[in-house]
Parts: sequence; structure tokens; C-alpha cells
Amino acid sequence: MSLPRSIILILFLPVLFFGKVFFASAFTVSPLGYTLTIDPGKSQAATISIVNNEWAKHSYEISVQSLRISEDGSRIYQKNFDPAESWVVIKPATFNLAPGAQKTVSFTISVPRDQPPGSRSLVLMVASIPPSGQTIGLTAKSAIPIFLIVSGAVNENIIIDRWQALKGLVFDRRVPLAIEIYNRGTINTGVNGTITVFDWQGRKIYDENTRFGSSIFPDSARRLAPVITLPNRTWPGKYLVKLDLKYGVSKTAISAETEIWYLPAPLIFIIFALVIAISIFLWRRKK
Repeated sequence: MSLPRSIILILFLPVLFFGKVFFASAFTVSPLGYTLTIDPGKSQAATISIVNNEWAKHSYEISVQSLRISEDGSRIYQKNFDPAESWVVIKPATFNLAPGAQKTVSFTISVPRDQPPGSRSLVLMVASIPPSGQTIGLTAKSAIPIFLIVSGAVNENIIIDRWQALKGLVFDRRVPLAIEIYNRGTINTGVNGTITVFDWQGRKIYDENTRFGSSIFPDSARRLAPVITLPNRTWPGKYLVKLDLKYGVSKTAISAETEIWYLPAPLIFIIFALVIAISIFLWRRKK
């Protein structure tokens, strides 16, 4: 069999076995996200646009889920997690689109009158539905985050739950650290940080910015495991490692300190060799 015929046969094997060729549905959505501020007891409407970029007609479904951020900063989508999911009404929630067609979908968020001020994070999950009768295919999904702020007096409150070196005595210039901060406030809060190392005389020998990624949601923690590298020719001894944070719109400052003892490995070898040499010298002297 010639090469071109072999390629054609491979391409059309799905047709021979299933009668159809299936591809993952492709579509685009806009805008990429919303930040909305709504008073308690009020409603606000907005729209999203979906375009079918595929060559075939497709059905689409839009659902509401909660948006969470894990302790390492990655996004998590979860259904039936936040009661605020029920505040969102989508019209229409399901629809069909011809190839190249576009659809504008409206959604309305109604905040209960007794809802306290603060942040709620949701996502509109747009999913393509395989055509009727299709048994094989891939479902494409796209998430549109909605950062909702219920207006009123909010509270920004970040605390440092953990700040320490993983080893109090280090033999290498690379020092692993552990950071855990927690948002006790009522609104999504951004955090910036700096790690600074001081010697026993209070002189700064190292500083570096620490990235916490996206904002930290209320009642959520963020954990980091940065590794700092002490400068060359760092003397043995005790060092102070300080974490300085600024968070929120007000740039509130908080800090924490930990200590390390640095004893470079070559120095240990030298001390060990000296101890052995002195021991041998004393032993021979006694004889």
C-alpha cells in the first residue's frame, strides 16, 4: 500500500468504526472576568459573549460555581460550596450555536438584604455539550471569574501563622524557609513581602521580594516555601531572618523574625581535622 493511501486510511479509521469524526469543541468567551460591587438588597446585570469557532453546530451550558484559591495559590472550582452561587440567574443557561455564530448571555446577581459586606468569588463555567447521538468526543470548558464585593465597611486583616527556617543549624548557603499567612478579614486581599537577613551586628547581608501570587480570599491561608541563598563569604555565626509584609489597600505592615546558625561545611571539615590533629599531638606527647 502506498504511503498516501496509508495516511488516508489512518485519518478515516474513526469513520470506518463509528461513522463520524469527532473533535473537541472550540469556542471563545468574553470578557475574561468581572469585578462587581453591589449593595445589600440590590441587583446588577451583566453579559458574556460566546463564539462558536468550530465547523459544526454545538450546544452550550453555563453553570455557576464557587472560585477558591488553594494554599499554594492555584484555582479550585467547586459546585455548591458558597451560598452566593444561588444569587446568580443566567438567561439562557443552555443554547445552541451554528458554526461561527455568537451569543450574548445575560446574568443577574441579586444580593440578599441581610448580607454583610465582604468579598465573594464565583465563576461562570461555560461548557460545550457533545452533539446528540455522539458517543465519543471531548467537552471544552471555559471559566469566567466573578469577583463580587458586597458594599459596606470591610475589614482587611492578614496574620502570619508561621515563619521559620526549616533547620535552625544550616551547613549550606541555601536556606529553606516556611511561610504561612491567613486572611482573617472580610475581603480578598493582596500581599507583598520581603525577606531580609541581618548579621550579628545588625548589618543587612541579603534581601529579596517574596511573591504571594493572587489575592488571598477571606478565611483562607497561603503557604510558601522560599529558599534563600546567603552571599558568598558569609561568615559562620547567628543570623536574623526577617519577614516584612504589606497588605491591602492601606498597605498595612506586619513582620516576623526567626534565627539561623550558619556553619559552612568546609569549616566543619577544618575543625574536625584540627581536632584529630590536636588529639594525635597530645597522644604522642603523653607517650
